[in-house]
Amino acid sequence: MGSSIKRTGSLAPPFDLAHLDVRDCAVLLMDFASGGRRRSVIAALRVEQLVEQEPEPARSQGT
Repeated sequence: MGSSIKRTGSLAPPFDLAHLDVRDCAVLLMDFASGGRRRSVIAALRVEQLVEQEPEPARSQGT
């Protein structure tokens, strides 16, 4: 059984690091915006589970 994967000799990952940066930033912002979650909950989150909502107005301090 031959492998269909070709070795290119390149050690570069098959993805653009800019996409990973965007993903990581989105995960951190979502975690912060949700009030903080356990890492296991964030790691298990799937795009299909996200629900877009209107932002809540900022609360004034002292009320």
